[in-house]
Order: sequence, then C-alpha cells, then structure tokens
Amino acid sequence: MLQPIGSHARYIQSVLRGTAGNDSPGTPDYVKRSWLRCLTQYHLDPQSQREPYVLPRDERLARKERSLELVSFADAEMAHLYHQLAGSGYSIILTDRDGVLLDYYGDLSFRNAAFRTGLVLGAVWREEHGGTNGMGTCLFERAPLIVHRDQHFFSRNTGLTCCAAPIFDYRGDLVAVLDASGESDRAQQHTLVLVNMSAQMIENRLFLYRFKDEFVVRFHSRPELVGTWGEGIIALDPAGAIAALDRNALFQLGVKNASELTGAPLERVFNISLSALIGRSQKKSFHPLPIYDARHGGRFFAIAQAPQSKRALASKQRLARIEELPAADPGRSPLDELDFGDPRMARNIQAARRTQSREVPILLLGESGT
Repeated sequence: MLQPIGSHARYIQSVLRGTAGNDSPGTPDYVKRSWLRCLTQYHLDPQSQREPYVLPRDERLARKERSLELVSFADAEMAHLYHQLAGSGYSIILTDRDGVLLDYYGDLSFRNAAFRTGLVLGAVWREEHGGTNGMGTCLFERAPLIVHRDQHFFSRNTGLTCCAAPIFDYRGDLVAVLDASGESDRAQQHTLVLVNMSAQMIENRLFLYRFKDEFVVRFHSRPELVGTWGEGIIALDPAGAIAALDRNALFQLGVKNASELTGAPLERVFNISLSALIGRSQKKSFHPLPIYDARHGGRFFAIAQAPQSKRALASKQRLARIEELPAADPGRSPLDELDFGDPRMARNIQAARRTQSREVPILLLGESGT
C-alpha cells in the first residue's frame, strides 16, 4: 500500500494497520477514510515536498467574481469569528465547493506558516491536492470536523490544527466550507463549535437573500433564539405554499427531506395560516409568537415577514404618513402631547408640569409598548 520514506508516512501506515502504539485517544474514522483515499485513489505521497497548487491569477479572479454573493455574506461572519478567536493563533478561511480558498482573515502570528502550507487566495484544498485537511476532508464528509496536527496527510501540514464546517444552500447542496486553521493547540472543540455556528449564520443569510421576494417564517422552540444561527426558516410563495425549508427547520420539525412539505400550506406544519401569522407578527412588532406543531403538538415561537419589496413599500408608506402629519405647535410642550382627553392623564400632566422648573425626574408607568 505504502512505501514509507519518513516518520509521518510510517505513522500513517501503523495507524491504518492498527499497530500504532501512540494512537491515543484514537484517530477519528473520517481521518482514516481520508488517508485511504489519499493513498489508493489520489496516489499521494505523505512526504511530498511539491508546492501547494494555486490557481492561475485569471482563473482565481473569475472564480471569486462568481462567488461574490457568498463572499459578501460570509465576510461579516468571518470577521466576527476572527475577533472571537483573537489571540488564539487561528486564521479564518472560506473555500468554495471545489475547495478553492476565496477569502482569508489571517492572524499575524500565523502568516508565515500560512504561506508555507498554501493557505493563500486561490489555493486548492480538495483532498486530491491538499491531502487530508480540514477544508478538503469536510467537503468530502459534509460534516463539521477537526483535523489535528499529525492527522494531516502531508507532513508539511502536521503543525496545523483545522476546524471546518460545511455551508449548504437551500437545496441541500454543499456550496462552501468555513475553516479556522492555526498552529495553536488550544480549545479545539470550542473552536469547532464557534466555526459551525458562524457557518450556520452564513447559511441563514444566503437562504434569506435567496428568498427575499417570498414570505418567510422564522421559528425556534425558544423565543430568544429566533433570529440567531439556530433558527429554522421556511419560505412560502404568494399563495402560502411552502417553497423551501432550511436545514434547521427540517431538524426542528423532525422532517428528513424538504420534499415532504414542499408545496404544502403552512397549516400542514403549524396551527396557524400564513396571513394570520403575518398579521399577528405586525401587531406584536415582530416579537416571536407562540405557535404549535400541527402534527405533534410541540410549541414553537415564530415571526412571519412579507417579501422584502413589500416591507420596503410599507416603510415608505409609513414615512409618507409621518411627513403628512401637521407640524407641532411650538407653544405646546412635550407634556401637552400626552394629553388625549383622559381626565386621570390630565391630572398627571398638571402634576408633572409643576415639577418642570425643579429638574425632578418623572417616571411614567403604563402597559408594555405604551
């Protein structure tokens, strides 16, 4: 299988044969599968010293041009993740579906190692070129994973720790990988959790942009998580039929495939119609509302949004109404604006007016939202 010519090659061979005495707590199965692919399918040499493969400049620019939407939505999340990991020695990397490095936030302490290992724009990190590595192996496994130091196939990469998570589109196709790579040996699992959360946020942003001209329902079993990386999102057409569901929506609803619900009305999923949910969302200023799973009775919290074009039109109409209001009477004070004819409120205003010249704080108590 392998003609060992170096210590790392011998290590890979011993692990695959089950004779590695220091393989503790154990090499992950996905790493072993990747090593076998590198040896038997790609015919790679662990000790190879060939330069990492980088696309020609024109092809690199053309590929990034085609991925502008992905890169633009990923950029803010990459910057946020980079700051979360600041000082830990990790750099944040985005590759496309082919493992081509599109964007990069680099830790200065890691800059030299990055160039040495090929973590540069346009570098190709598919396993065929990069061996076992976070980005390339994640593309193959389609799941979040860590490739730590000696688990890399090429000996030149064994100083790296890579935490990678996939990004899918609304059809479930893998479109990118988000990765944190560095020479740091700290907080691997914690880093992977953060990378996976950021990847999910990018996925959510892509989904919402793709369906910006459709009705959207965003939900979660906990109201404070609506609008976060963990929310489920359902897009519906103008007739109220389900057009698409993201991964989180499928998971929370216990549905294996989106086709089970595509084309069905929202009432198939929740105990409320789309029009009713939109109306209630508007009345409650888009705070998550309790709704129930129509099939199993589980409680969720949700908001519904109209297409972006309709929201923009409604915003313009509200602004126009405000501009049409008569100008305020300069002789009236802010306290006078609170007087709508209620006798009790009039007495409160009179009491407050007597304190105006004394700089006494006034506390107004009322129902939430008033």
